[in-house]
Amino acid sequence: IVDGCQLFETLRGFLQLIERVEVVQRVSEKLVTTFAGVKMRSPVGVGPMNMPRGERSAITPEIHAELLLKHVEAGAGFVYVPGFKYITKELLKELRPRAWPRDYKPRPSGVRFMKIETPGFGVEGLLNFGLTATESAESSLAGFDKARKTLEIVKKKLPEGVPIFVTTSPFGNFAEPTVLVAKKAEELGVDLIELIVSCGLAPSLEGGIDYYLEKKFPLMMCGTLVAEYFDLVEKIVKETVKAVNIPVGVKLWPEMSLPRAVELARILRDAGAKYVEISNFATTIAPPDIYNRGKPRWPYIDGNPFVGGSGGALRAGCYRNVAGIAKFVPGIEIAASGGLLTPEHVVEVMMLGAGLAEFVTG
Repeated sequence: IVDGCQLFETLRGFLQLIERVEVVQRVSEKLVTTFAGVKMRSPVGVGPMNMPRGERSAITPEIHAELLLKHVEAGAGFVYVPGFKYITKELLKELRPRAWPRDYKPRPSGVRFMKIETPGFGVEGLLNFGLTATESAESSLAGFDKARKTLEIVKKKLPEGVPIFVTTSPFGNFAEPTVLVAKKAEELGVDLIELIVSCGLAPSLEGGIDYYLEKKFPLMMCGTLVAEYFDLVEKIVKETVKAVNIPVGVKLWPEMSLPRAVELARILRDAGAKYVEISNFATTIAPPDIYNRGKPRWPYIDGNPFVGGSGGALRAGCYRNVAGIAKFVPGIEIAASGGLLTPEHVVEVMMLGAGLAEFVTG
């Protein structure tokens, strides 16, 4: 019986190995590209939202790394490790008096998705309810080790020609934490770093609109609230670019109009950014349940119906800003995501001027 069990386990392991070998895709050498000075085996890859969803404490670096490596086996030309944030207690102490002295209210984190569908026309997109309060600088002290370990596991197993992007979000309007993260990423062998000033959930934060109107920001990830001020974004990008030798890119937000997108892309190019990524969640609102006195359809929403919108509805804005920046901002490269759902969409967005196409699995 023991020998039989051992034989069974050996055969099962062998079959799993065969299955793994079969799914590894051969990537044509004709797809090799160079983006922001970095060579990649393919211009199609894993975008910055590719992270398992669920209870954060249950998502280990090993689980996250496994998901990313499955994309690589399927032929991805690059991968992102999202949420790469780092700050020291010393810097936190230095910045605290300079931040807007507003109390931060911790809230339980949670994610809910709602499929938006019109009968007869299909699925329009997904609404993502994230948080009514965002991640504080203090919480990144604990989260960095998980991101670092994920990066280390993935880096050891990547084939040649598959670089790693990491993403980070500025805390408030301060450049110092972003500079620190960029230096740490370069030290760990990251190939490109992307600054996210585009989170569509930020305007849903408690007090978020006041942050924007008063141009005062706490030490937390404020996304589009900060990025609507181009002078603040320019300062953060300039300081980050100056601090490292790896390419720096900036992720934009989908609601930005074409003239403003062109204006900001020129500012970013002149500040030293090598590329822009288009785009992130849109800020929207959950439709009221008209058959239940207008109550939100999520069991957990804490009275706040403002959410991030994703899915196919983002594609029109993505195409618009890709084409506009490609035409009016020479000298900066473009990565595209948002509403890309089929292989044909990848070809379309590249014909409009994108150098990379990114699929996300939020």
